[in-house]
Amino acid sequence: MPEKRIRPLTPPYAGLQASYWVVNCVLFAFASVYLQANGLRPSVIGVILALATALSGLLQPVAASFADRTKRVSLRTIVALGGLLGVLFLAALCAAPAGSLALAVCFLFAALLNDLSQPMMNALSVYCCDRGRKINFGFARSMGSLGFAAASVVLGKLAAAFGAKAMLAVCLAACALYTLLAFSFPTLRGVPAARADKAAPQEASSLPQFFRKYRAFCLSLTGIFCFTCFHLMTEHYLFQMFVHVGGGESDLGFNLGMSTLVEIPAIMLFSRFSRRAKTETWLRAAGVSFLLKAVCFAAARSVWALHAAQLFQATSFGIYVPASVLYAQERIAPEDMVKGQAMVAAFYTLGGSLGNLLGGLILDRSGVPAMLAAGVAFAAAGAVILFLTVRPRKN
Repeated sequence: MPEKRIRPLTPPYAGLQASYWVVNCVLFAFASVYLQANGLRPSVIGVILALATALSGLLQPVAASFADRTKRVSLRTIVALGGLLGVLFLAALCAAPAGSLALAVCFLFAALLNDLSQPMMNALSVYCCDRGRKINFGFARSMGSLGFAAASVVLGKLAAAFGAKAMLAVCLAACALYTLLAFSFPTLRGVPAARADKAAPQEASSLPQFFRKYRAFCLSLTGIFCFTCFHLMTEHYLFQMFVHVGGGESDLGFNLGMSTLVEIPAIMLFSRFSRRAKTETWLRAAGVSFLLKAVCFAAARSVWALHAAQLFQATSFGIYVPASVLYAQERIAPEDMVKGQAMVAAFYTLGGSLGNLLGGLILDRSGVPAMLAAGVAFAAAGAVILFLTVRPRKN
């Protein structure tokens, strides 16, 4: 009797990543375009995005602790339910009156659910691999970047031709696809291979236990927190940086598209890179690249200098994304796997929230050069902390 063919999981997981990042592009990169077109002031938009990211950073470890400890709900179901709730809030957003509190609240929860889903989605690949189902994370995540880049181009044209509602329609369709793909994953049971030889499965740690058990890992996350302050500060205030050197909207669009495209080869080929050097080496290299990018941003005096500095996206963010997922997978026990991925995402999210807040305050009071000087300080602190706290993997 022929053996039953096992369905490969890389294609649906790549679709999951691509659809997730299309939704993320609408809800974060184009948030100001959509919300301002619907009657909300920039100050209100800033509060909505800051609340979404801050709440996500605080809730990610809590949600991950539930996912690690629950026996009733599979990780696949948790990922799919997050998408389904996102669909419901986006559908409600379609019906919300312009400029209303209902519109602000629906957008806030849609953005919160999207940000909250990222570590769960990353953990799903680790979960499947631990149970013998291969997923090429680097390829799948590169499809996410490609989806984000394509969405950036298409959404701008759709908004110009048909208005902001067209962006919401794309977002709703992508979120529905994300939900369907999540539900299509098999419900894998059994003990992960990493602990198959143990007499009894280990219980997942509570959050206080996690911080005590993985002290070095948690200390290294403060480095991620610091360089994320720089990364998202400059990403979200990139337009002001271009205006400072004489650029405009077209330069911003080109720069964002280029930065997304240059990171794709690094993410896609990371599985090969990881065979040549250890994960901690790549994570430190990403930290140094963030610092070099920060210095080049601060030294830039022209539009093309800013474009050139953005090429460091390949070796900074492009290396960081897969290296951070692998770093958590290697350092965290299988029973705490979801919490490990959530901690990385939470420190990244909270660092971004602080970067957004400080960036806006410094811009208002002292201008672009002062904001970029602060970015260099944060990136330098992040690189130093990573060098001091990232330890070699224990056998």
